Amino acid sequence: MSEVKYCCRLDEETIISIGRNRSGIDSGEIDYTIMCDKFNQQDAGSLCYMISTMEDLIKQCKRRINKLKSEGV
Repeated sequence: MSEVKYCCRLDEETIISIGRNRSGIDSGEIDYTIMCDKFNQQDAGSLCYMISTMEDLIKQCKRRINKLKSEGV
C-alpha cells in the first residue's frame, strides 16, 4: 500500500498541484507537482476530468491576463 501524499500547504491529498514557492532561491516562482503514484492510479474518466478542470483554469488565467492588460498593468 502506497503512502498517502498531501500537499504541504493545503493538507489535502494531492494528484497534481500548482503553487508558489515560498522559500529558498526560487521563492516566488511557480512550482508544479504530479504525484506519480496517485496520477498513475487514475482511470481515463478521472484524467479527462482533470484536463477539463485545467482547461477551465487556463481560461480563467487568460481572462485575468486580459483584464490586467486592459488596466495597463
